[in-house]
Amino acid sequence: MAQGLSSIPFQSRVAQNCSMTETHISDAHTSTDTDDDEAGAGAKAGLFLGGAVIGLTVVVIIGLLVITAFAPDGTNNEAAESASPDGGTESFELSTSIDTPSSVEVEVDITAKEFAFDPEPIVLATTSRVNLNNEGAVLHNFVIEGIDNFELVADAGQMESADIGLNAGEYVVYCSIPGHRAAGMETDLIVE
Repeated sequence: MAQGLSSIPFQSRVAQNCSMTETHISDAHTSTDTDDDEAGAGAKAGLFLGGAVIGLTVVVIIGLLVITAFAPDGTNNEAAESASPDGGTESFELSTSIDTPSSVEVEVDITAKEFAFDPEPIVLATTSRVNLNNEGAVLHNFVIEGIDNFELVADAGQMESADIGLNAGEYVVYCSIPGHRAAGMETDLIVE
């Protein structure tokens, strides 16, 4: 026959329940310790990865802010600044184009003919008026190598002029009419 709960003395029932409870708590605690170790490792890895992602995001944002702060303003004049002796800054422009001077220091006559320029070499001041006199029988022009926006063109028997501003240095001038440069229509240009 099965004993009913009422037939087991109260103290025995309490002892049995406590014993079962301790066993379940102990099993649960053991199980929880293993789960806690795995969960703790996972949480630590998650925190590490989360911290790394946040750190990388911060670095990228700071980098973009720095790049934006020092980026050019979108104009294409290639302006630059340098420190001046009085502590301020002065601007200057870097360019491969010719400036049209407001005042001319020197006027230089250049003769073009088949297939040469006269004088050789050509000497100019930093701001000069160039008179190209074409004494040849065909069209000639005057182009400065490395300077993008300058060409002086003169028909046979004609003279054309232009005011130009160049940095001091040595350049090469030539006639860009097909075949003329190859035939020797090239000389040095010295700007003083």
